[in-house]
This record gives sequence, structure tokens and C-alpha cells, in this order.
Amino acid sequence: MGKKLLLVVAALLVAAFVLWIAGVKVTPDPEPVQVAASYRHPVLRLEVTPAAAAENLEIQIRPQRPGAGVAPPRWQEQRTAGCIVITLEEWQGEQDYLLTAVMPAHPAFAMAEPFAWAFQAPPDYAFDLVAVGDVMLGRLMAAMVPDYDVGYPLARIREVLEAGDLVFANLECPISDRGEPAAKKYVFRARPEAAAVLALGGFNLVSLANNHVLDYGPLALLDTMAALEELGIAWAGAGADEAQARQGALLTVKGVRVGVLAYTLPAPGRLYPAWAAGEGKAGTLYYRDQDKMLADLARMRAQADVVIVSMHWGYEYTHGVNAEQKKLGRLLVDNGADLVLGHHPHAPQGIEFYRGKPIVYSLGNFLFYPFSMDITDESFILKARIGLEGVEEMRLLPVLLGDSQPFVPEGAELERLQGVLGKLLDQFGTGYAVEGAELVLSMP
Repeated sequence: MGKKLLLVVAALLVAAFVLWIAGVKVTPDPEPVQVAASYRHPVLRLEVTPAAAAENLEIQIRPQRPGAGVAPPRWQEQRTAGCIVITLEEWQGEQDYLLTAVMPAHPAFAMAEPFAWAFQAPPDYAFDLVAVGDVMLGRLMAAMVPDYDVGYPLARIREVLEAGDLVFANLECPISDRGEPAAKKYVFRARPEAAAVLALGGFNLVSLANNHVLDYGPLALLDTMAALEELGIAWAGAGADEAQARQGALLTVKGVRVGVLAYTLPAPGRLYPAWAAGEGKAGTLYYRDQDKMLADLARMRAQADVVIVSMHWGYEYTHGVNAEQKKLGRLLVDNGADLVLGHHPHAPQGIEFYRGKPIVYSLGNFLFYPFSMDITDESFILKARIGLEGVEEMRLLPVLLGDSQPFVPEGAELERLQGVLGKLLDQFGTGYAVEGAELVLSMP
């Protein structure tokens, strides 16, 4: 009887153990998570396996070169089974970023180590243009620089110029020690060391289409182009022959392809066609050859994202814009110009928005010998933000030329010059607001 009882108890214990084992759930090992990334700006795409793990991944994106002024990007996420779509909303162009994906503690999923993937944001596809008017270094180099140094002319304005990605001027003289003076009232030429002034100012683009570029003949023009090329300064509006002159300048600035063309009026009129570039003949380009100018513009429009046309035009020593300037400026816009930059009057003139594109009728003087008229001492620096669709923002910084050393005035003198520029804008109904020293134009 005792033996039977033991057997029954043993059977019951075995049964209980079996029932207990059957009730225990065995937890499987966590499934490994794998991530693959791709990037087509501004979208990053993460493919996640197993698909259900996409819901739980924690994402971070940080700059790989953190420093002052470098903030993490901002983004939005959209998650579906097996996929995370990340759309960048704010980023810094050409910055290297590191994306990391981490799986927090989870019973079903695990990562042996965080997923890390590096990528570089593209350029901003926008750049800052700084443009000034007439730069004539001849008498300046003969007088001021020997008494001071090559840094004298731009000492009070250099920081403004250096802030530009593309820094433009109309170079109103050849740079050479060769050639004979032309038979005209005013002839200009700067010594070869004058090129250092342009380099110190950060200039990387000039127009050579003006009525003084051949004051000392074709040899001096060739020397000028050689000096510019040595310094890495692009030019438009002249060439060793017509084919080179009509090429203009095609640059890539912050990812934007920028085409630049330049043309001049003949002053005096007998310079046309004598100074015109031709087959095997160094020279400049005249807008009087209108069909050729428009053909140049069509070719450049097909190559560039943004086209800038420099025009040496208008009457001298006046704020007034003449009928020819208006007609030509609008014609250029009609044929594809995104921005027209005018010079020659030696005085600032108004800015018109035509079909949404700005025509700057005259940038005035910038570096020149002191004139006896106040109108020629008053000017401005144009600051423009330019993207793939053209000009996005424009600002005017008032400057006085001083003793061949441009500077931003202060106090009552600044307010007076802001008023002068404001009246020029009013002539074309161009709105603006004053912010600090600058006039910020209302964009159409």
C-alpha cells in the first residue's frame, strides 16, 4: 500500500512538472536590425530590416565639424514599415554631417552597434555679389600709393568687399607700362603693381568694356588681361580677338553657374569701330553691335543659371537715366539677363525692376581721382544675394569716395546720402527700408 502511494505521488509530481513546463514561454533571441541609407538632397532614405524595427529607431544628425556658428540641421521624419524618410529643412551648405541610428532596449530587436552614415550637404546654390562702379587706378597709383602703400585705397572698406563671393568692378584703365597714349582728352593707365589693389580688395571679376580700356593701345590691353589672369580675376567685355571677347566669363559660384557679359558705348564716337575687337585684333565690345550682343546673350543664357550684363552707358555727371539706357536695359532683360549693372556716369543712378529683374542704371564711382563735383564723390556698394532663379535680395551701402579711399559715412552725412539714394530709387517706384547704414530694396 505504501509503495502504491509513492508511485501515485511520483506520477502526480511528474504531471505537475510537465504542466509547468508547458506553461513556460520561451523568449527567442532579439532579431538583428540592419539599415541601409541613401541621399538625394534634401531627402535621406533609410531602409530598415526587419520592417517593424523602423518604428523604434532613434535618429540623430550632427555636424562632423562642429564649431562656432555651426548648428545641427533641422528635419522632418516620415516612417512606414521598413522605411524612414528624412527631409532636411535647414542645413549648412557643403557641411559634412553624420547620421546615427540607435535601437533602444527592445525585446524583439537589437543592433550590435549603432548605424552611422556620413554625407555632405550640397552648396547653398546661392552666393553674395558685391558690385562697385568705376575703378581707375592710374592717378591713384601715381599719387597716393607711393606716399602710403598699396593697401591705402581700400583700407576703410576692405571688409565689406571681402564679404562677397563674387566681387565686381568696372576697371576703367589698362594695367601696363607699355603702349602709346590715344589721341583723346583723357587717357588713363595704371602701372603693373596696381593689380595688387584689386587682389587686396578681393575683386574676382571686372568689366573691361569701357571707353578707357584701350587708352594705351592693344599691347596695354593684352598686358591687362595677363595681369588679371595671373591673379585669378575673371573679366568680360574685351579679348585678344573678337571670339575671345564674346565668350564673356562663365563662373561657378557656390554651385550657381554665372555668365557675365560686358559692353560699352563709344566715347568719343570715333572710337567705334576702331577699338572693337575683331578677327586677330584685340579690342572691346560695343552695344552698338546689337545683333551680336543679343546672340552673345542667347549663347550665355543656354550655359548659365544666372546671367549678369555689365553696361558702360549713359550721360556723365548726372543722376538722370536717359532713354537709351532704359531701352537697352529692358531689351537685355527681355532676352534673358537676370541683372544689369551700369556704369560710366561717374554718379549713382536709380534702380528699376523690370519684369522682376533689376536694372542698376549706374553704380557711380568707387576708386577714382577726386573730382571737383559732389555728385561724383557720392556712391554706393551694391550687395545682392543671388540664387538659381536670379536676384533674391538687394542692399545698397552708401559710400563717399574721400581722398581716393572709399568709406561709409556716419551720422548726419550718412542720413543725407541715404536720402540721395532713396530719391533715385523713388524715380522708378522701387521700394526700400533703411536698416542700419543700408537701404534694403523691396523685391518684386
